[in-house]
Amino acid sequence: MNDLGVAVGFNYVDAQGDTQPFQYNIATGAETPITIEGLSDVVVTGINNSGQMVGSGSTSTGLMEGFYLDGKGGSELVNLPGATLTQPFGLNNTGQIVGEVTDKTNHLHGFLFDLATQTYTTLDYPNATNTLARGINDNGQVVGYYTDAQNVVHGFEALIAHT
Repeated sequence: MNDLGVAVGFNYVDAQGDTQPFQYNIATGAETPITIEGLSDVVVTGINNSGQMVGSGSTSTGLMEGFYLDGKGGSELVNLPGATLTQPFGLNNTGQIVGEVTDKTNHLHGFLFDLATQTYTTLDYPNATNTLARGINDNGQVVGYYTDAQNVVHGFEALIAHT
């Protein structure tokens, strides 16, 4: 949910088994469906105050692709080069997206994607076997969790410098 009381998510699974995402305005009670061309089983996971959104969905070949919606009708894929799966989860008001990617060895890594510079940064917690970034605020603080060598889950917070 953003600071303006607009939430995103999915409200049901259709007859084909695909999730159906929506945008919900808490003040007005208006629910607006969200459609992403070329993707099915779409989940919208983040929205900022400008109405920009991030999430992921499946392609016709079954791959999970990340996406960014600019809030004005435009969209782009957000996929870390070399990753087998990309899932954006959070988006701040300065154009930074965080999420998780799966590499070819099936390990999870957090990532930061900066829309202004179109650059990716991999986020790996020290000595973690998997790192998952779930949210970012306007100060560049990233939250998420990681697993250690004993497969114990831990939360983390890290400050990422603005570009």
